[in-house]
Amino acid sequence: MKKNIAETGIGYVILNILLAFGSFSTAYALYISSAHEDKWYPGLIFLLLLMPGKEMLSRKHQKAVIAAALAAAVIASVFVISQVGIWILNIRYSAAVFNAAIGVMAVAQLIMYAAERKSRMAAVNG
Repeated sequence: MKKNIAETGIGYVILNILLAFGSFSTAYALYISSAHEDKWYPGLIFLLLLMPGKEMLSRKHQKAVIAAALAAAVIASVFVISQVGIWILNIRYSAAVFNAAIGVMAVAQLIMYAAERKSRMAAVNG
């Protein structure tokens, strides 16, 4: 069966770099904007784009990626609450936190993929 672009090494890396950039820039834009509509769509689309390459990481590294994303969501929530108060319940701020967590998830996937690739190369050469 032919692999799709997200299941090849270079495609996986490029997709995660684009997703990280898109998520972080969307989170920042939502944080500083004053718009009031359609906040969750970019984050949900980014999350759906992260799913096809899920098999590129081991189960252990997948759990580490999710833990990093959850930690990022908590840290971003604390930051937003410290800056704007309890207004995190505003859809704009919660969508910004969600997008920041998605960006951290994409970066964590890149780091874990590099670590797995390095260990596989060491096992082949060693």
